[in-house]
Amino acid sequence: MRENVRGYTKMNISFFITGNRSKLGCQRSFTFGKRSDAILSLELTMTCSTKIPALLLTVTTFLLVGCPGPGDRLQPDELTSVRQVKDNVCFLVNEPVDYQPTLIVISTRLAPPQEWVLYDNPSVIVTQGELCIPPSFYRFLDDRTYVVRYILQSKKHSDSRRSIVSAIAMTNGSIQSVPLREDEATYY
Repeated sequence: MRENVRGYTKMNISFFITGNRSKLGCQRSFTFGKRSDAILSLELTMTCSTKIPALLLTVTTFLLVGCPGPGDRLQPDELTSVRQVKDNVCFLVNEPVDYQPTLIVISTRLAPPQEWVLYDNPSVIVTQGELCIPPSFYRFLDDRTYVVRYILQSKKHSDSRRSIVSAIAMTNGSIQSVPLREDEATYY
C-alpha cells in the first residue's frame, strides 16, 4: 500500500514466516521522501504479532557472531629472562617440550612497526631450554634497548602456540634484561 503524506511516500509491507511449530507475522512501515529543506528522511517501524522463539534467537546469534573457539581467546604474552653465552644472546624457554620458533620480531624500543625486523620460520632453534640468537642471525648494537618477540609452536600440537616477549639492553658488549613497558606486552 502506498500513500502520500505531506510530501512523503509511505509503504506498508506485511509478511509471514511459517515453520513447523511457530508462525511469525510482522508488519513493516517505511516512510521516505524529501522535506522542503532538502534533507532526505527515512523512518522504519516494525511490529511483530508473535514473539520470536528462544531457539531462533540463539541460532541467529551464533550465525551473526560465530561460534567460540580456541582462536577467540587472547593469551597473555610470556615474559622471559636473557643471558649472554659468548657472543650469543640466549632467551630462557620454560617447558620447551617440542616448541620451536615460527616467527621472531626484533626492534629497538619505540621503533614504529615498519622498522621491526621480522624472521618468518627462522633458522635458530630451541636447544636445552634456550633460544639463542648468534651474531650471524642478528647483531645487537651497543647502547640500545631492544624488544624481542617470538612465537613458539608445538610440532605435535599445531594449534598450541606461545608468544614470548623480552626487553634487553646492550651496554658495552654485555646484555641484560630490562623491564617491559605496558604497551610492549599483552597482560591479562
